[in-house]
Amino acid sequence: MLANADMEFPTVEDPEGDDQPITLNNFTTLQKHPDREFRERVYEAFYDEWGTVRNAVGAAYKNSVKTDVKMARARNYDTAREAALDGPNVPAEVYDTLVDTVDENLDTLHRHADLKREALGVEKLRMWDLYVPLVQEESPTIEYEQACEYVVDAVAPLGDAYQSRLETGLDSRWVDVYETKHKQSGAYSGGTYDSQPFILLNYQDDVESMYTLAHELGHSLHSEYTSETQPYVYSGYEIFVAEVASTVNETLLTHHLLETVEDERLRRHVLNEYLERFRSTLYRQTMFAEFEHRTHEMAEAGEPLTPDRLDDLYADLKGEYYAPPNSTTASPASGCASRTSTGRSTSISTPPASRRRWRWSTTSSNTGRGPPSATLISCVAAPGSTRWNSCVTPASTWPAPNRSSRRSTPTPSTSTSSRG
Repeated sequence: MLANADMEFPTVEDPEGDDQPITLNNFTTLQKHPDREFRERVYEAFYDEWGTVRNAVGAAYKNSVKTDVKMARARNYDTAREAALDGPNVPAEVYDTLVDTVDENLDTLHRHADLKREALGVEKLRMWDLYVPLVQEESPTIEYEQACEYVVDAVAPLGDAYQSRLETGLDSRWVDVYETKHKQSGAYSGGTYDSQPFILLNYQDDVESMYTLAHELGHSLHSEYTSETQPYVYSGYEIFVAEVASTVNETLLTHHLLETVEDERLRRHVLNEYLERFRSTLYRQTMFAEFEHRTHEMAEAGEPLTPDRLDDLYADLKGEYYAPPNSTTASPASGCASRTSTGRSTSISTPPASRRRWRWSTTSSNTGRGPPSATLISCVAAPGSTRWNSCVTPASTWPAPNRSSRRSTPTPSTSTSSRG
């Protein structure tokens, strides 16, 4: 509610002299604009607004972490991480292996950032440069109807039944397509055990939005088939596997477009989008996991989680991931943008607060509260009865304990509000 209803983001002047309103949903699109000074104005104005709620955001995140720690101790877990991983039966070694492997291969991410710097022709890469495509031209316009056609054709390898079910869903108004004032930001697939899926988008007529549609339809079809083949008690699927169906659809869309589309501009943007999604799904997700692990360890050790300490921790992580020694990427810790406890203002790739993935459940031992996230410091979820897959770009790898129930009565208004 803070981000979607209470906060009003400013308007900035675009290169043509027109007033351009900033919203949670168009921020990433505006950050892809070819005019660098305009991107910087948008970036500064967006995060200046977040700076006005710095202490509230920091306190909300601190309380979320402390709740996780107390709930874990009440259930005789040694750590909050152990409690979080116990529900989906994921060994801590899997978590550690993921983080260690990504940390050992950050050179690939550094190379991607350096390629972007070269493509932009700048001496140093700044935070407002990281959404700009590697290709020079702006993204082609992809109308929603065209995106639907591409996605339906792309899932053909999954079989006629799957393809037909997906197409029927699109024709049956599963999707709330466009952004409206105070609409929940981001993108979601939700519903109940015995209802059709409901997808909330904030479609922006670009390549990224087309991929988001494919992604959320993957969740919806996954839920549809699960509900049909399992009784209610077994109808939930853990967050550890929830993104398989969605990212498979993204991959199928990429292959389909590269095999069938002759428009070279679109083909270049498809390749760029796939690279960006690999970066965000693997590297950024893992960075979030490291941040959350460290903040929970701090709380478990009795260390204070102040806005300044959260800023410092997140800036250090951003430096490790994006600004290694002798790098031409501007370090977040160098003071170029570190202003708020959200960590987003120190980020060169973190999406706005709307971009996130939460799983809600009435059977959760956390009373339906969404998991803490480095991109969610601005919002602590209130108790609710709905589980939504929300992941324009994935934003958290910290599942809450015992999240097993797939769906209940849909009440999206109980959700509270990233890139993703």
